[in-house]
Amino acid sequence: MAQSGPSAPAFRVVTDSTADLTAAQAAEYDIAVVPLSVTIGDETFEDGVLSQAEFFNRMNAAPQLPTTSQPPVGAFIAAYERALEHADEVVSVHISSKLSGTFEGARQAAERFAGRVHVFDSRNLSWGLGWQVMDAANAAREGLCAALAMERLAHVRERTKLIVGLDSLSNLQKGGRIGRVGAFVGSLLNLKVTFTVGADGAFVPLARSRGDKAAM
Repeated sequence: MAQSGPSAPAFRVVTDSTADLTAAQAAEYDIAVVPLSVTIGDETFEDGVLSQAEFFNRMNAAPQLPTTSQPPVGAFIAAYERALEHADEVVSVHISSKLSGTFEGARQAAERFAGRVHVFDSRNLSWGLGWQVMDAANAAREGLCAALAMERLAHVRERTKLIVGLDSLSNLQKGGRIGRVGAFVGSLLNLKVTFTVGADGAFVPLARSRGDKAAM
């Protein structure tokens, strides 16, 4: 078992690439990032390999909408094994279980570590997740144990709100992720729609408007 000295955190933090952390942020805070993968046409890339511009160029040129895949359970196992070489426990914070199977894969991997890995559902994504990951990393720096960090995360999750505005809902519609947003909009896909992620971790519509200025 790893030994925690005065300067060593009691736990390490693991997340997935949907947190949108930069490589510098992950390195500075000792956060391990397990990447999802994206398939465009016949090619599959780990999330983050393509720049945002490259991704959109390839997406626009592809005949079909790109698809994403959650990390395999083995990728989480490997990340947890590496983290546990440096700390006694792991706090693993992930994209909403209502939006991806990533959380479930992390939970399955955690079962192999006899309670040393604690998996947390952020019920959010992108920087709605990223803020929670950074709070866990700060808790580790402050010397909190994993159990207290998980309690604090629950409070941070309640206060974290992500609001998103989209120019078009066509990709969400094609990808089957539109859910309640689709019911809200109906067939009027030319509207600008603003939505958030609700308390249960699913997309919830906030407003619909015409034009970018009204949406902002």
